[in-house]
Order: sequence, then C-alpha cells, then structure tokens
Amino acid sequence: MVVQIILLREFMAVFYGNELCIGLVLASWLFWVAIGSWLGSALLGRPFSSSPVFFLLLQIFTYLTALAAIVMVKFVRPILHVPYAEFISLSELASFAFIALALPCLLIGLQFALLASLAAKDSLAKGDPSATVYAYESLGSMVSGLILTLAVIRWFSNITGLVLFAALILAVFAWVERSKIGWGAMAICLLLLVTPLSRYVESRLMNNYWQSMGTEITLLDWRHSRLGELAVVDWGGERNLYANGIKVTSLPDPIGSQALASLLMNQHPSPGSVLLIGGGLGGLAPELARYEDSEITYLELEASAFRLALAHLDSTSATKWQIPNLHIVHADGRFYLRQQSRKYDLIIVNIGRPASAASNRFYTREFFQLAKKRLRENGILALCQVPSSAEYMSRELLRLNSAIYQALKKEFTNILILPADEAIFLATDGPDQLQSNPAVLAQRYQERGIQCDYFFPQMFSQFILPDRIQYVRQVLERETSQRINQDFYPISYFADLVLWHKLVRGSNAFLSRLSEAGVSFFLMPLAVLAPLWLVSAFLFRHARRTRTASVLLITAVIGFAGLAFNVLLILAYQTIFGYIYEQIGLALAAFMLGLAVASLVVNRFLPKLPLRLCLLAILLFVTVTALAMPAMLVYVSNSSSPLALFLLIVWSGAILGAAFPLLCQAYSEAHNQKGFGSVYAADLLGGMLGSILLSGLMVPLLGFANTLALTALLTLAAAFGLILLGNPHKSID
Repeated sequence: MVVQIILLREFMAVFYGNELCIGLVLASWLFWVAIGSWLGSALLGRPFSSSPVFFLLLQIFTYLTALAAIVMVKFVRPILHVPYAEFISLSELASFAFIALALPCLLIGLQFALLASLAAKDSLAKGDPSATVYAYESLGSMVSGLILTLAVIRWFSNITGLVLFAALILAVFAWVERSKIGWGAMAICLLLLVTPLSRYVESRLMNNYWQSMGTEITLLDWRHSRLGELAVVDWGGERNLYANGIKVTSLPDPIGSQALASLLMNQHPSPGSVLLIGGGLGGLAPELARYEDSEITYLELEASAFRLALAHLDSTSATKWQIPNLHIVHADGRFYLRQQSRKYDLIIVNIGRPASAASNRFYTREFFQLAKKRLRENGILALCQVPSSAEYMSRELLRLNSAIYQALKKEFTNILILPADEAIFLATDGPDQLQSNPAVLAQRYQERGIQCDYFFPQMFSQFILPDRIQYVRQVLERETSQRINQDFYPISYFADLVLWHKLVRGSNAFLSRLSEAGVSFFLMPLAVLAPLWLVSAFLFRHARRTRTASVLLITAVIGFAGLAFNVLLILAYQTIFGYIYEQIGLALAAFMLGLAVASLVVNRFLPKLPLRLCLLAILLFVTVTALAMPAMLVYVSNSSSPLALFLLIVWSGAILGAAFPLLCQAYSEAHNQKGFGSVYAADLLGGMLGSILLSGLMVPLLGFANTLALTALLTLAAAFGLILLGNPHKSID
C-alpha cells in the first residue's frame, strides 16, 4: 500500500491527466502483482522459498526497485524523448508505467504466494492460508494507508516516507526472525533518514526533471504536500508556481488578475460580499480586495501552496495580501458552502478546468444548486478558466462547454458567456443583472475609484465583444443532445480529457467514438462473452479445467466489482461531502476494514459452511448491492450524513472480503491443490480491468447508475455460471 501510494503520487506529479491516467498506472500495478503472485506459486517447494534470508532479500529489493522506479519517473521525458514543454500522451504513459512498475510489483506479488505457503505450514492457522494472508494484508493496507495519509505525507517527502516505512518493516522482520541482516538493513535506512542525503537526492531529481522540461528553466523551490508536488520555477525570467507539473499561476500575475477582477466585480452593482474559490495565489484575491466596500473570503484548499507562493513574492506583492477586507480560509469549496449558511453577492469559481473528478465537482448541476442557495437575491455565480473559443467551437470544445452550459440553464435563468481561449461563465436569476455593455462596466469601474497599473476602463470593450458573445450563445443553444454535467454523471472531465488529448496528439478518433457509443460500447462485449461462458460452463461442467477456469473467472468478476465499489464510493464521498483528504483516507480504511474482518470470519468458519451455496449467496449480495447503491447514494446526498455512506462502504468491503476464502476453497477442490497465488492473481486481474475502465471511462460516460448496473450484470452472469457448473464431484459441497 505504501509503495503503491507513493509511486502513484510520483506518476501524477509528471503526467498531466485525470482518473484515466491513474487507472492506467494502477492497471500496470495490478497486472505485475498478479504475475508475481502466479510466479510465486511456481517457486513453491524450492529449498530457498521458505528461507527467511530469501524473504528479507525480497523485502530489500522491493524498496530498492521502488526507489529505482521513482528515479525513472523523474527521467521520463528524456527516456521517452518528449520535446521540451510538451505533455506526455496516454499511450506513452501506459507503456512507461508498464515498464517502470514491473520489478517492484513482481516482487510484491511473489511475496503473497510465499507467505501463503508459509501460513499453510502453521498448525495454528485456521481456514485457507491464502485467505488468511489476504485478510491480514487488507488490515496492513488499512493501517499503513491511514498512517501515510494522516501523518507521513504531511511531514515527509516521497522518498523519505518510503525509507521510513522500509525501516519499520525491516525492523519488524529483524525482531521476528532475530536477523542480523535485517537489523543492518534497518540501520542503513535510519542513517538515510537522519542525514540530508534523501533530501539532496530528491532535489537533484527535481532539478533534472525541470531541466528536461526546458534548459532555460531553473527550479527555485519545491515541496511535497498532501495533495501532490509543488514547485516554484523561473522560466525565462517569469516566476511560476506549479502543482503536479501543471502551471497554477505566475508569481505574481498582475495583468491577468487585474483584468479578471475588473470584469467580475463590475458585473454586480454592489458586490458587498464575495467568495473566491481557488485561483487567487497569483494576485486575484488581493485585486478583488481593492474594492474596499466589499468583503472578500478566499478559499485555498492547500495551505502549503499558499505559504510557498507568498514566500516567493516580492515585498510589494506580498504586502497586498495584508488587507483588512480579505479573509483567507483553507478549506474545500463545496464543503465550505455546505457547512456555512452565509450568503454572497458574488461567488467566483477559479479552480481551473474540469480536468478531474475533484475539479469537475465545481461544474455540476448539484454544485450550481448549492451555490444558488448561497447567493443573495440577484447574486452572480462566475466560472472562470473554462476551455472555450470565441471564433470556432470544435466538436470537443462544444461537448465540454455544452455540458456545463446545459447544467447552468437548469438552475439559472440568465447566463452570459464571455468567450476567449478560457471563457468566463456568468449566471444569475436576476433578469437584468448581467452586463454585456462595456460602457456600463467602465462607468461602474470609474465610479468606484479603482486605479490599476495594468487595466483601464477602455479595456472592457476588448474583453466584451457582442458578436462573439452571440456566436457562442447560438452554438450552445443549438447543442441540446449533449448530456448535462452532474455529480453522478460527470461527463465533463472525460470531455476535457478528449480535448486535451487532441491538443497533445492532434487526433482522438477513438476517444470521440467512445464518447458517442456510450453504454453500447461496454455492453456489447458483455453480451457476447457472457453467453459463451455460460454455455461452455454447462457443456463442460464435468471437466476439471473448466471448473478451475470458472472459479478464476468468478474471482476476476469479484475483483472487478470490488474495484467498482471502492472507486464509486470514494468518488461519491468526495462529491457529496467535499474533498476532505483525511476523511477520504478514512473511507478507504473503512472499506479495507470490512474486507479484512469478513475475510477472517468466513475463513475461520469455512469448514462448516456449504461452499457452493455460500458463493452463490455472495454473488447475489454483490448484485443486489450494485443495484441498490444508486438509490443509497441519492439518500446520503439528500441527508448530508456521512454515517450512512460509511456503513455502505464497510458493507461493500465485507461482502467482497467474504468471497475470497470461499473462492480459494473452491479453487482447491476443483484443482486438487492449494491456489496460493492463482486466486489472488485472478482477483488482481479483475481489478486491473476495472482500473482501466471505471473511473476514467465508465463513470463519466455512463454515470454511476449505469456503471453499477453493468457490474450487477457481470456478477449475475457469474452466479448463473456457478449454477450451470452443477455438482459432479461430491467434494465441491
């Protein structure tokens, strides 16, 4: 779990993209762990396979190869020969992740099979040894995930955190086995922690990475935060703040900040109370506070980003933040709006494009409903940095803009779009509130006595062009077939991915067809393969190979369903209750807790249970849970109570954890030997398929309900396959 989280953080620091990118990396991870687990089964019985020294060496090499993978990630651009300043494509990401993750993941999977073999020799172990190891692995993942989320990534960098956990694991091993080699390896890790070597190595890696972006780039400062990797770089004399390799703002950005503040503040005749969600570090927040009659509340999620930005501002720019009417709050925007009852004249969303599920939450119909409740009469909602165009709206841009525009139309009666490469969407229920007349805006600006260095009232006519405003409105009004962006149907972040991929590679025919195909793309393989499997299970039910393959196939379906529940519930928690980073860690821990406890309980009482009947019951429980989950999520969303969602998370983990011991026992009886790594490998391969399809494709294209319905169809097909296998051998019961 520790190696996985740290390597995912490293990948996301250099690869631009959304949940599909995470899915591709996770898919490579699961594939190689599955292969390692399968290879581990082949090594069983060798003299060295049960040697403590061999297992210690596996531990050491796991951490060394993980460190090697981090180094490879930082050198990814020269390895892939990516031109300066160009983004890395999805295909390059997938191929690189497949190679970089191979060794550490193979070693992790190998250890699972070896541990299961050792557990089988323990006379005190109850139930299937693979299920025992699986349960304790889940408990370890829960504990280490919590420690990493709540503490380590707050105070340590990625490499330092990895070395810290390596020292802990090696210390446990050395204490259990009384191993001098283990104590020596732990001492080396501690030596690395107390010396500045790890910081020096990471600084060198960071410098090399930014040099590979462009030779004229100088890295000034960097730090890891709980949300990723922050860097301040000097690029051709301009100082910029980057988060996970993406430019956040220039430090400072007076030209853009003064223009945007002027356009937004003068839309309202008297903006007494203003809420700015994100995007203020370049100077937008202080520029809004120039309007002394307004009280500005600025929400910045990442406190460390705020401190880093202020540390690299010149004294004049830093002084601008010391304004009495500017209040800075470090909180998630949606969570803050749900918790506060205060109302505003102007709510500004400036968190960047809807490139991921996390940022897309601020462009959905449900967020617009929430914002509307927090607006005063004739209040205005402003969405900034929406990718758009004032001259020609391509198909990709049209899909993205239409999904947001149609969602706004459901909640607001008056919408004005100020088009540019990054458009501003303004929405209100006031009939004559939004101004597209530059003269009126210039008059308001002058009456308020605002004087800027880089913006003048005559410039309103450069930003507000009636013919372009009319063109964009007409194009979006005609596009009525596009789905609207919703919390549980978040189409916009896939539309943004399609747009980004076209800009990077100039072609996205496959992604575009995928978006148009929708449900049929995912339903067609299921409609063809499921009947073939069911027929073969019936015709060859007496064949041992068929029974073994069917057990592994059912395991893969369970693995797919497990990842589906995990991903969807985490996304639902994030969407409903806000991006509360630590609580999402708790949600993941709740899932792992249910998984571990149920697996331990079922494994303990496995000999007393009718095996095939229990497996059938588990599959039906998974099917019913998948079908009922959309209604449950709607209930949780309306009730605003996280307890119900936590209970659903624990239940989902429990039914999936209960399946693993049963599947291990079914495989043993069908194959006449223990499947120390085979069942685990099949479970991971099912999760691999889910990691590719779910959060990056199925969720935005199909929505939560359809994704869960397809998951239910898969598990239902698995249940029918289990029935059709019959009962030719007495041992199966």
